[in-house]
Amino acid sequence: MSAFPGNIVDELKTGLIGLPNPTNASVNPTVVGRPVRPTDPNITIGVVAEDWVPEGWEIGLPNEPAIQRYTFKLQVMVKHAQEEEGRAMHSALSKSMRAMVFRDDALRVALRGLVDTDAESGVVERATRYAAGRQRFLSTVFKGTFLFVSSLDLWVETQIAG
Repeated sequence: MSAFPGNIVDELKTGLIGLPNPTNASVNPTVVGRPVRPTDPNITIGVVAEDWVPEGWEIGLPNEPAIQRYTFKLQVMVKHAQEEEGRAMHSALSKSMRAMVFRDDALRVALRGLVDTDAESGVVERATRYAAGRQRFLSTVFKGTFLFVSSLDLWVETQIAG
């Protein structure tokens, strides 16, 4: 397993691979560990580690913040020849992704179970909680195709123990 934040990206990708497509159950999304691109296949989901912020310090730890927060973007992209159908599909998928982040028990257990132990120092970092925030929407036309993208903010907090 990879270290933070890569292990979080891996878990999010695993959870999103099974995201149901409310408009066509036979079409599963393509899930990538990077921002979506206009050249990606229709119905692509991108998981992007965006930021790391130290949140709290404790005396006794090896000069490292005791609480750390990683932020991520979860993006959904839909490409469609018909504007109204594309917008409807994108809206349904964006809502489905939000619901999964808030309601999926398997994802909650997987994220909260993430642990990374530094073999050299013995410092252990554990995921303790997560939450989603704002979701932004964009629509445009790219090479004659309607393109709809949403980006959901997510953060995961970890705690360090020496």
